[in-house]
Amino acid sequence: MSETLGSASTVLEPALDVYTLSLTGIRFEDLDLSQARYPSLIDEQRAPVGVQFEPCLHIRESGVGLLKIYFEIGQEGVTFVTSEDDVRTTSVFDPWSQELPPGVESVKLVGGNLQKCELTWNQQAADLAGFRRLTLLRLFCHRVGPPLSAVEEVEGGIYLAILQRPEDPFGSPDKKVDSVPLANAIKILGFDSAGRPVYDLFRPEVQESLSLEFGLEPAFRCREGQIVAFSLVLDLPSSLNIQFVTEPNGDEVLVAGFLPEGRPFQLSDTTVGAYGGFPNRRCEISWFQETGRQYCATSNVLESTKCYCTHGQGSSFGLCATPGGVPPRIAPHGKVGEFDPTVIQPPSCTSTGICITP
Repeated sequence: MSETLGSASTVLEPALDVYTLSLTGIRFEDLDLSQARYPSLIDEQRAPVGVQFEPCLHIRESGVGLLKIYFEIGQEGVTFVTSEDDVRTTSVFDPWSQELPPGVESVKLVGGNLQKCELTWNQQAADLAGFRRLTLLRLFCHRVGPPLSAVEEVEGGIYLAILQRPEDPFGSPDKKVDSVPLANAIKILGFDSAGRPVYDLFRPEVQESLSLEFGLEPAFRCREGQIVAFSLVLDLPSSLNIQFVTEPNGDEVLVAGFLPEGRPFQLSDTTVGAYGGFPNRRCEISWFQETGRQYCATSNVLESTKCYCTHGQGSSFGLCATPGGVPPRIAPHGKVGEFDPTVIQPPSCTSTGICITP
């Protein structure tokens, strides 16, 4: 089965069990390699201002097999960093490793073109006996022109989050066809025929073309010392009378920690509010990235005492909504909507001691 819509597509080859997601026209705002834009995936007119969103592919089932992701830079003067045909790729969790991240079989140029590459990822190899459920990857890029800034050196490039979390589909497929953008908010418009949440952040044609095993979730980048804040809003058809589930005797949305387990301490706010005349349909999310420091890796002992650094981290936390906002354990069967924002914290330093800590 092959389905192509616009500049994004997914392909399933049954005999090989290979899925492909294509992301084209990637560019960088003001040629700043720390500000990637993905116009074939993310609707920039609906993205909260000041938040750096990255692609996040949610694998909803096990046994996917191989996953192939195609990247194409659509901006003159920007290329991938390569060694022969291999694109330099690291795990956000282990940014200084010389080995490919767990599960990544290869990241190769396509036809020798420095702006096109294909990443092959193996779900079984990435699973690590069931413990690695979140994979965060960084593909390095180079810009022709002035030297890269410290921020570009430390975290510039293209990112990809792969979230492995089996979830049951929502029981009532229904979604709004059109919705007016809301400032500093991501809207959930309902659920598609596969029971996946439909966000207005993503291009509709991309969401519709995904195979049933996959979904899209919002992923955002947040460096150390930075605060990222936006709203997640349930802008639903009248037939879907669901609300965010809140903490007992509180005004915070109930959070099911995923990685790390438990509520992430950097998640400083999930305050619930009303939207469209309905209670508990707006969640104010605020993430403060403060993780503690380590000495920078540098061969110069004097310099190492002047700066601190952290390795990359990541977290995916679950928010849910049910009819009447009742706890999931007593919600009607198949009537629990799950939403999984993912945070990507790049390292604050390079292996050579370039740092951007606050």
